[in-house]
Order: sequence, then C-alpha cells, then structure tokens
Amino acid sequence: MSEQRIALDVSYAKLVGIGIGVYTTQMWAALAPLLGERLVPVFSKFARPARSARRTFREQLDTLMRDLWWHQAGALIAARRRGAALLHLPAGLGPVAGRFPVVATIHDVMPIRLAPMFRPWFRRYAGFVMPRLARRARAVITVSETAKLEIAEEFRLAPERISVIPHGVETSSACSRPSACCGAGPGRATWCSYTRDRRGGSPSRSSGAPAN
Repeated sequence: MSEQRIALDVSYAKLVGIGIGVYTTQMWAALAPLLGERLVPVFSKFARPARSARRTFREQLDTLMRDLWWHQAGALIAARRRGAALLHLPAGLGPVAGRFPVVATIHDVMPIRLAPMFRPWFRRYAGFVMPRLARRARAVITVSETAKLEIAEEFRLAPERISVIPHGVETSSACSRPSACCGAGPGRATWCSYTRDRRGGSPSRSSGAPAN
C-alpha cells in the first residue's frame, strides 16, 4: 500500500508575501524534498492579494469566501480529493468541526489579546475559530515557549498537546547579519527583523522560514 499523503494549505502563500505567507512558502520548500509526492498543495481560488488598504467589494467578498467557505469546508474537500489523510493548516485558521485529521500552526494569540489592532471582521472571526480549531486539531504547532503558554491558557488546551517548532534562521556566514538574509533565495530566510524578547527584553532575530 502506498504511503499516505499530507495536504498543505498554501492559500496564504498566494495571498501575502510577508509573515504567514513566507512561513507557508518556506514550509513547502523544506518539506517537498523530504516528502516528495506525498506532500500535496491545496489552496483557495479566493486567495487573491488585496490591491490596497482600502478593500474593494470583490476583495471583501474574497475574504468572506475564504473564511466561511474555504477554511470551514473547502480545504477539507480539496484534501480529500487529493487523496490526503492529513491536512496541515499553517495560518491557524481552519474547520472548527469534523473528523478529518488536521494539524494547525498557531503563531500567537494576538487577534484575541490585542484585538483592537485587527480589522473588526478578522478579530471576531479569529476569536471564534482559533480556540475551536486548536481543541479540534490532532496536534498544534507554535513557534515559541511563550506562545505555547499563551495558547494553552487562552484556549484551555493541555500544554502537552502543543509542540514548539521555532522559525528557522539562516546560520551560514553569508547571513551573519540580518540585512544579509533579507530577500535571499531558496534555502535562506526571505525576510527578517529584530524583535524584542517579551520576557527578557533582549533583541532577537526572527524569520518566516520554519525550522528544518
């Protein structure tokens, strides 16, 4: 019997070129050589980048179709059609119900704890979907121990159900400075920035590439 397939939702890679979009792109680049034909992409046809901060009616409709149709049903249907036995959701958004096995990457709880920073629709949608997806998923991945503790507390989730896989950082000598990483080609971080460690207050470099 052939090995089971894993579907990866790459919608955000088509939607945005920063943040979760980069994380998804680099996850595909890292996993594809390892899994070969076992890794199959699925994506929403409504994953079209917005042209400006002021959303058009069509862009607002795309958002509703992604959130209400794709995340809740379309991704599962696409995964089944591709013969997958597992669906990985790297954007932390997905079906709140159902039995199809899913793994979710939840990067943080900012849409809930810092809700005013986000658009009204997204903060309400994420506030409803994220905790239910976390509790429904077979496994939850996050990017730091701090995020793990916050997810466990906010979503009432057992910490042992959450795995920490930090964002990958290029370690070659050619990328010894943050500016050398930015915009690099395959195999390197494609974006990087300095962030302040929330507990220690020291600067640390972060990138959208998943750890290998």
